[in-house]
Amino acid sequence: MAWKLEIGRHNYKEVPMLRVLTSTLIFRPLPAKALIAFLLIIFSLIPPALGSQQIEPKRVLVLFSFRPTLPVASEWDRSIRSVFRANTSHRIEIHIEHLDLTHFEENRHIQLLLDVYRYKYSKQKPDLIIPVFNSAVDLVLKHGPDLFPGVPIVFGGIEDEFIENLSLGPNITGYLRDNDYTATLELALQLHPNTRQVVVFAGADPVGRKWSKTARKAFQEYEDRFDFSYLIGLPMEVLFEKLANLPAQTVIMALPFLKDGSGKDFIFNDVLSQITTVANAPIYTFWDVCIGTGIVGGYLSSFEKEAKAVARLALRVLNGEDPADIPVTRAPMFSYMFDWRQLKRWSIPAHKLPPDSIVKFKELTVWNRYKAQIISAIALALFQALLISYLLYQRRIHRLTEEKLLQTEQKYRTVADYTYDWEYWQNYDGSLQYVSPSCERICGFTSQDFMKNPSLLQDIIVPDDKESWDEHRRSLKKETKSAGIQFRIRRQDGEIRWIEHACQPVYDDQGNPSGLRASNRDITERKNYETETLQLQSELAHIGMVSTIGTLTSALAHEINQPLAAMRSYAQAALRFLDADQPDYHNLRKALQGIVADNKRASSVINHLRSLIKKEKHRVESFDVNSLIERVVFLLNSEIILRNAEVKLNLHPNAPTFYGDSVQIQQVIINLLTNALDAIDNQPLGRRHIALFTKTEKPGDIIVSVSDSGGGIDPDKMGEIFNPFYTMKSHGMGLGLAICQSIIEMHGGQLDCENNPGAVLSIPVKAAVKELWKKE
Repeated sequence: MAWKLEIGRHNYKEVPMLRVLTSTLIFRPLPAKALIAFLLIIFSLIPPALGSQQIEPKRVLVLFSFRPTLPVASEWDRSIRSVFRANTSHRIEIHIEHLDLTHFEENRHIQLLLDVYRYKYSKQKPDLIIPVFNSAVDLVLKHGPDLFPGVPIVFGGIEDEFIENLSLGPNITGYLRDNDYTATLELALQLHPNTRQVVVFAGADPVGRKWSKTARKAFQEYEDRFDFSYLIGLPMEVLFEKLANLPAQTVIMALPFLKDGSGKDFIFNDVLSQITTVANAPIYTFWDVCIGTGIVGGYLSSFEKEAKAVARLALRVLNGEDPADIPVTRAPMFSYMFDWRQLKRWSIPAHKLPPDSIVKFKELTVWNRYKAQIISAIALALFQALLISYLLYQRRIHRLTEEKLLQTEQKYRTVADYTYDWEYWQNYDGSLQYVSPSCERICGFTSQDFMKNPSLLQDIIVPDDKESWDEHRRSLKKETKSAGIQFRIRRQDGEIRWIEHACQPVYDDQGNPSGLRASNRDITERKNYETETLQLQSELAHIGMVSTIGTLTSALAHEINQPLAAMRSYAQAALRFLDADQPDYHNLRKALQGIVADNKRASSVINHLRSLIKKEKHRVESFDVNSLIERVVFLLNSEIILRNAEVKLNLHPNAPTFYGDSVQIQQVIINLLTNALDAIDNQPLGRRHIALFTKTEKPGDIIVSVSDSGGGIDPDKMGEIFNPFYTMKSHGMGLGLAICQSIIEMHGGQLDCENNPGAVLSIPVKAAVKELWKKE
């Protein structure tokens, strides 16, 4: 059975299932049906691999001049395959043929080889041929046109003189090699400056004899300075004896030795390994494959570098380049290389070696041999020392941290336990983590009472406020943000207390909610003060209203006398209509209707006055501000006429409904309107103008503005006009604007004053609707 190895992208390694199949067929025999089913499954899983076998590979024929057992053969073979294996452009199929022409040069042998190759490659000719060394190249040049007509050829391993008289065809290119004998000799003489004799040995084989001639020619220029001896084609025993008894100050140059004078075959590296043990002089050679056999070294050519260069050149041709366009050049192949053991044996110091020299087989010192272990041990010791230091440091930090933590805990516990307000920290499940002792002062229950029974927080809230409390708790679950509420609790002794509650969510280090932090303050005294203040403000506002009405007595009297005088005239007319011979019932009816109308008018004025001066409790209702302004203007109409003033109304048609105390808001507008009337008293007739208008800037807000054409207010006094008891009138008390500001702020708005252009005083009233005053 014949086998061939394919190298490329679709090689054996890319089909791992084939290996499973092979092992199954060899070690686990299956029944026929099971085997067929198994094969169907396997090949269905690897269609790409099977498909790849149909791709026609590139066939490369490598012709080696020597036997496959020589080290140079394995080095060339391995290097060429490594380049082809890394190739991704083609799938390459390599065929290797060893001509062995270094041992068999007869024409009969060559003719038999030609017959074999003609038969083997008659059907599948190679796509490219790589002949290696002179014999293979010579065979291809002579018989290639007959055996492989037109096939590209990329050669390697041959010298200049071999092809200098040959005519290469357009399908041939390659790399030349250069055995630089003089460079190695110069190196040996430099490392052994007292050298007097140079001994050159080679085998009786054609390669040894040929290269010994080339070396003799290269060494001719040194023969006048040194004694040269050439030991060519001697029997091995004789060669051993001569090399073991060389005179002092001798160096040896080793050339290929594949056959001795008695006809025995050898491998060059084996010969070197034996000779170096008996020779009494250092041995140098010219090829890197010999390093390790006992030679010192030299300026060595690398078969690996040469073979890879030839393989890369072959890939260029396979990729489509024309060999005729690729000139024949020298392969990059030389480097200084030495055996460290031989340098030590022959006392050659390392500083004498050329720069960038490669030294192999260097014996390691204790440091070099156990560097990893020494470094690991030192690193482990340092790590342990650092770890111990770190642990001691952490212990100290831990102790200091504990001390700071105790101090911090003591500090914050002191702050929390001795706070005046009642503090607590509650989890979302209702349990409590902390309750400050101040809770006992506020509610009568101890912190332990709350810790044992967290529901006590809700139980002490008065029933009327529990709905607000529940709504507050529900809103916290929907929106985790700070919030506050006021409610009443019943102390343990039964006393009712007002509590101002503020809470905010608490988060842990990861940002997860971990409960609520609450602060409760007893505001009972503040609530009582607010109630008393509200009562005082109401009484003060009532006094201010009565005072305002007092200043308008003459106008109000005129407003009332006018309908009364009209009623008297209507009554006298009615009596005359009744005393007539023929009573005029039609006019009599009109007179009576006039009496009724004027009566209603007088009654309306009186009712307005009664509502203004009547002392009632504060109440919240919805009303239309525009209508309220119109009623105030109606009420003060007589005063406006008496003062020859002109009042202009500019009311927003879609003013929002206002929630609050209409009597108090009416009092504010009356006060502002009477102030405007006072401000324009010193203005000439025709320039006494007052404007009232309403507008909105955002939903839920309304602005009421009262502007007059008076002389305005001194800017330096503008900040004092709302202070109590501050007045610019000779007859004023200085409470009007202060009361107005208090009423507007209580309704959630603000009262401002500014001098308009043209010395017109404008007092806008921005009254915002607050939840406190809403009445759904």
